[in-house]
This record gives sequence, structure tokens and C-alpha cells, in this order.
Amino acid sequence: MAADRVVIRPRGLIIVAAVTTVALVAGSLLFWFGMAPETRALFTLPQILTLLLFLAVLLVALWFLAGSSAVGDHHGITIRNGWRRHQFPWDEVVALRMSRHDSFGVCVVDPALLGRHHTGALTMLGVLSTEGERSQRGMAGLTRLWHQSGAAPTGPAAPEDLPTKRHHDE
Repeated sequence: MAADRVVIRPRGLIIVAAVTTVALVAGSLLFWFGMAPETRALFTLPQILTLLLFLAVLLVALWFLAGSSAVGDHHGITIRNGWRRHQFPWDEVVALRMSRHDSFGVCVVDPALLGRHHTGALTMLGVLSTEGERSQRGMAGLTRLWHQSGAAPTGPAAPEDLPTKRHHDE
């Protein structure tokens, strides 16, 4: 990681996506060519295309999740969760955290930036606690960049001040 840029990607999820892709494609090919030619001939083109579409949608969704990341630089933080992307300058970040009880890293911003019914706590799917030291180093790097920007508070935020659950208007 360069000193002025931190990139965190879920290495384990990328491996799972690659293995799953190989298994699904190989299994589909084995299944298709394992059928008797007479049975394969019973499939119509629309049926074949539908099966291929299901496979493609599954793999695209899997790779979008595997492509999740958190990238920090001197401008701010960019969080990619699947196909959604959030970009915040450092002065809009309220807190960065990943405790030993969190499954993912969390970036807290002003809830107004994310829309109605949102607490402002944005889970970073690219920062998995199961990746241990690697994720901890990445979060430390993001926190360092945030502090270097001058936008981070000087004292630690109280845990009760940080939103953790979504609340909906009743």
C-alpha cells in the first residue's frame, strides 16, 4: 500500500468467487455434455438461453460482491459494495470503525448524505473481519489518511454516539 492511497479488497471472497465460477461453469459443461445427444436435442433454444442467463446472472452478482472495496486517498474514501458506489470527502466522514465484534468495517457519515431511513453507518463489504490482520492494517491506513486530512475529530468518538441500526419512521 502506498502511503497516500489505501486499497482494501476481500481476498477471500475473490478466491471463493473464482472457485465457484470454475465449479459452476465446469459442472454445467459436464452436465450438458454428459447427457445423451437425444436428450440434449429435446432442449429448445429459449430453454438453453434461459439456463445460460441464470448462470450468467448468478456469476455477475457473485463477482460484483467480490469486487467490493474501500479505497482511501488524500481526497476521501470511496466505498464499493457490490454494484453500489459511495464517495465521500474526508470532511463528511464522522467515524471509521471495525471492532472485533463487527463482521465488516463501517464508515459513518451524516445520515442526510445517504437518504431517508438511513443512520449514516455504511458497511464496507470489502473490509471483512475474517481477513484478520490484513483488514486491520487496511482500516488503520484509512484512519491514518482521515487523520492526515485534518477532518477527523481529535478525541475518540463514544460508541453510543455512533449509529449501528437502521431506524424507520413509524
